[in-house]
Parts: sequence; structure tokens; C-alpha cells
Amino acid sequence: MRFIQMAVVAIAIASLFYIQPAMAGPGRDGEKPTIYWHFDHNPPVFIRRGPDTGAGVGDRILKYIENRLPDYHHVEVEAVLNRSIQEMVSRGDVCIAGVFKTAERQNLMAFTDPLFRLLPNRLIVLREHEQTVHSFMDEGGAVDLPTFVRESGLMLGVTKDRAYSPAINGLVDDVSDEIAMVRVPHPGFAKLMARGRFDYTFGFPFEAAYQFAKLGQGDGYLSFPIKGEAKVMEGHFGCSDTPFGHEVVARVNAIARDKQTTQVFDQIFSPWLDLRTNHNQEQAASSGE
Repeated sequence: MRFIQMAVVAIAIASLFYIQPAMAGPGRDGEKPTIYWHFDHNPPVFIRRGPDTGAGVGDRILKYIENRLPDYHHVEVEAVLNRSIQEMVSRGDVCIAGVFKTAERQNLMAFTDPLFRLLPNRLIVLREHEQTVHSFMDEGGAVDLPTFVRESGLMLGVTKDRAYSPAINGLVDDVSDEIAMVRVPHPGFAKLMARGRFDYTFGFPFEAAYQFAKLGQGDGYLSFPIKGEAKVMEGHFGCSDTPFGHEVVARVNAIARDKQTTQVFDQIFSPWLDLRTNHNQEQAASSGE
């Protein structure tokens, strides 16, 4: 199947408190079953505050999926990833709208087929540290991350519980007691970097471009590919590992295979094309590699 062009991240799923009824999945006789969709306020994927509320790529794609599932009742919930997984395990009717597959998560939820492909996380660094980064780059322009993290002397900031990639997360765990590092609860890293809280982080190119542009500092950062990272990342929706959750996964897969869906998702994504890095995101989205 052709992979749908959209940008999602993985990225960490941020939370507000909420109250849910105890009912899971199908309702009482005559009622529509309910899907609780969990997601992040993580512009430009999900935007739930400010003048662009509801205009994110993820907002619009989720709304499209909801409209194609009229025989369900849909409830949208902002929740940190840990909270989402707790609800997913204790209930039978939770889906995360945009999540990357990991070995640990495969034991906790049912995944849709890949719904999007995008360039992987890159090293995001304040422009003032450009020369430092160049000291750790190979001939192809990729950063030797283990050496950079241990020897650059710069402060690292990471988002708590975010799945960047197996290699990045493994390195973060390995060096947590060796280097200067802060863990932040939300993926709004640009503002913290601009305030001097830390010097570099990891993130998607479109994510960094959006965040720094919103601060009026679109030229205040640089992004660099990381040696050994995959050329593209695949994202999914994840649902409760229950009969109801698997039912929703199958319905979403059927919608995603529809040619009309591909066209609609392409149109939804197009306003954010200017936020991409100058590398081949379009090729990544359509590639079968």
C-alpha cells in the first residue's frame, strides 16, 4: 500500500486531566460504541491552543477518520503517553492517534498498518553551536551521536517518555549519569532552548521549524542527520489490545487503503510542506524503502 504523507510525531503524548465514564467499548443497547482518541497538543501535528486550534495535520486527519466511522461515538482526550497506556490497559476502548511502534508497545496495544512515513529524528541544536557540531560529523554530514553527546560539553534536553528511536533512547539511558542533561515533560523544546535551558535536543525537522518560527527565531537553530538512524520512520494508530480495539484497527486500515483517503491526506499535509527540511521528505513519504 502507498504510505500516506503526513507528519506525526512521535512523539510524546502530552496530558490534561479529564474524567471518563467507566463504560468501555460498546455501549448499552441502542448506543453507539465509544472510541476514546488520545493525542498530544504538539504543533504542528495536534494544535489545541491558540489561533491555529484544530488546524494541525493530526487534528484534521483524526477528524477525517472519525467522520468515516459514523457508527462510533468519538471522544478526544489530551493525555501523556503513560496516562494513555494506563487507560489502554485498564479499559478496552482507547486509541492513540499517532504513535511509533516499539517492542515494548507491541506487548501493550494493537497497531494499525503504517499510516505515515517521515524523516527520522535529527539533532536539533542552537545555531551558535554549529562549529561544535561540525567537529563530530562524518564525510556524509551525519553526526556521530555517542561521541558528540559524551564530548561536546553541551547541555542535552530530552522529552520525558518520548520514543525517539531505539538507538537514541538507548544512548540517553546509557549517559544519563555521565553528562549534563535535563528531562522536560512536554515536547515544546524550542522555547526552552531559546531561554538557555539546554543547547540541543532531538526532534523531527518539521517540528523544529514550526516551533522556532512561532518564536520568531526561524534561523536560530540547525538540524543535522544522525549517523546510523533509519532513512524514514513509520507511524501508526495504536488501540487497546482487546476485541474492540482490534475491530477499530481493522476499520482504520480499511479507510487508509482507500485511494480517496490518500488524496485527502495529501491535501491536509500540503500546507506544512514549507516546514520541511531541505532534504527529501517527499521521497521518504512515497518511498518503499
